[in-house]
Amino acid sequence: MRATWIGVQGAEPDLVLAALGLEPMPGAPPGDWVEGDYSYRVFSGGWVVVASQQNLDLSADLEHAASTTD
Repeated sequence: MRATWIGVQGAEPDLVLAALGLEPMPGAPPGDWVEGDYSYRVFSGGWVVVASQQNLDLSADLEHAASTTD
């Protein structure tokens, strides 16, 4: 098992997910950890953290996400 996560401060969750090529999961409580390929949560201070335990290589998307957002 490999756990991967990325944290972004000062961006809306939908923008972070879109920059990583992800979409919110239908029916998942917004901002809560869920069972699935990935999950995200909004923390105090404006941090959005996206995490995955399987089937998602966030490290490969990091360069693309950084180049398309401020």
